[in-house]
Amino acid sequence: MKTLKLVIMLLVVTFMANVAQAQVVKKGGTDRKKKDESGVVITDRQQAFYEQRQPSDADLQWMKVIYRSLDLTKGKNPALYYPEEPNEDGQNLFFIIMRLLANNQISAYEYLDGREMFTDEFKIQVGEMLDRFHVMYEPAKGSTEKNPKYTIEDADIPGNEVLSYYIIERWEFDTRSNQMKTRVDAVCPVLHRTDEFGGEAIRYPMFWVKLNDIRPYMANQYVFTDDDNNLPRYSLDDFFKLNMYTGDI
Repeated sequence: MKTLKLVIMLLVVTFMANVAQAQVVKKGGTDRKKKDESGVVITDRQQAFYEQRQPSDADLQWMKVIYRSLDLTKGKNPALYYPEEPNEDGQNLFFIIMRLLANNQISAYEYLDGREMFTDEFKIQVGEMLDRFHVMYEPAKGSTEKNPKYTIEDADIPGNEVLSYYIIERWEFDTRSNQMKTRVDAVCPVLHRTDEFGGEAIRYPMFWVKLNDIRPYMANQYVFTDDDNNLPRYSLDDFFKLNMYTGDI
């Protein structure tokens, strides 16, 4: 008799646990997945995990915004340039950004030379941007007017011409932690192109992307930051989060 009662109690507990779990899933919804062309799957939960939360105005005693230029030939910055083309080691920052844009997974915003506005009004049309910078493409399978997608061959992505980045860097003093913190808000790839007559290359800032939008994808790409050590120890996300770059204001 005692054994029967114990079995019944275990069945009741199991049933209640299953009901509670079902209610949690129903209330919270499914954890939607996003997948880029490289096969990296990013869920909404991962996206939220990698986002850097902005402190509230009440917690900020002092804040300053700095625009900085990163020369990809100096310091540890070449980590953003290599590999020049995707290979078994992965892909560089510009290829990651272009693939996400082509697959309509992130938004990009107009470069306004110090007057940047990250609102819907200033979102770029990817097709127009590709035309402007003479990047060859084709409409991807499943592309629609509301959800445009593009197929771009690796050889047509001008990664070898992106020799610098502009970044928006935010310096903040957080009263809660009593610490000065630096974080990168956005990055802008800059093309260096020479005309048909040669001469010094002209810089063409392409667009801005918010770093929070691409952090989960950067976290999956490891980079080489030391010529004497062939083992990648940091991800692209670490590179910006730890301020490993060198740049001029």
